[in-house]
Amino acid sequence: MDMKKNTKATPARTPLAVPTCLHRQRGILGRIFKSGALEIDIKNQSFSFDTIDDFKQFLSAKTEIPASKLQEMLKRSAQHLDEEIKQLKRIEDTINDKLAATIRNPKSIDSYLDDATMVRFSQDYDWRQIMFELSKKSTDFSEYKLEAVSNYMKYLRSRIEMAESIRNERNNINSLDNAAMTETVDTKALTDNYEEFVRDTDEHDNIEQPLSSTSCIDLSKEQNKNKKPADLVKIPRGRTVKVDVSDMEELPMKIASRKFVLLMGGDKIELLSISGDRYPLEMGENLIGRSTKCSIILDPELVDISRQHLVIEAYPDKTLHFTDLSSSGTQLPGNVFKA
Repeated sequence: MDMKKNTKATPARTPLAVPTCLHRQRGILGRIFKSGALEIDIKNQSFSFDTIDDFKQFLSAKTEIPASKLQEMLKRSAQHLDEEIKQLKRIEDTINDKLAATIRNPKSIDSYLDDATMVRFSQDYDWRQIMFELSKKSTDFSEYKLEAVSNYMKYLRSRIEMAESIRNERNNINSLDNAAMTETVDTKALTDNYEEFVRDTDEHDNIEQPLSSTSCIDLSKEQNKNKKPADLVKIPRGRTVKVDVSDMEELPMKIASRKFVLLMGGDKIELLSISGDRYPLEMGENLIGRSTKCSIILDPELVDISRQHLVIEAYPDKTLHFTDLSSSGTQLPGNVFKA
């Protein structure tokens, strides 16, 4: 994901250079060790993987940030976010160094897990338990160990990029707020500034966010009527935005690149897909995405939609609160944005 840098240029970091080499390294390990079936226990439940591809599929869902972690990150101050980013980068650099050694000596992945302090691994998605179980396995399972460490690096990178994205977006929003307090601008100028900010944040394409947020942008369909209803703009990731739907019958939107419509009829609100699927919204919080943990589960084949993509909160006062949690974004009509 491309990140905007608010500081002066520093030497480029290449944290993903070693994982790129892992594709070749995994093939080497497979030929050397000829790994058999892997069995591990996680929270008193046994898991068995006949092939490395089965294990890879199991790990692939563990590289995104869980919604609970996003909530924690969004509550942190800028100083705490900076500290977290530095700490995560230190861990990332350490693991990168260890992985670099596997190019010269494939068996070093075994000694790394044997000697690693398990608290360096997050408990999210049971990563710590997975690494602990693998550390007890022989060198016959080095290919599995390398696959696990490689995917954990992807998880770390997701957390780093999300923390940086939250911090940068917060700084951008604070800059706009400060400018609004110190100068008088007309409605069009403020709208143009906001659209420029949205375009800028499009470049920060990465993290799934809070089910609620202390900051809430008020939106109203009465504002910016010069915009066409079809003009959709991406809402800021991690910021809760409010739309008054009391006078609306429908609200077009996009989830990632997919077109949807919110239908308002009486006390019932439904999310309608372009293929005609209807998903009723409950009063209160509705988590939407491809994950089975969501209250509204979208087609799992729509891979551009995140597993936990966004939250829509419905309230009796006919307002909807939208919080985008995704890497590919959520879009609403530009004419509902309040200047």
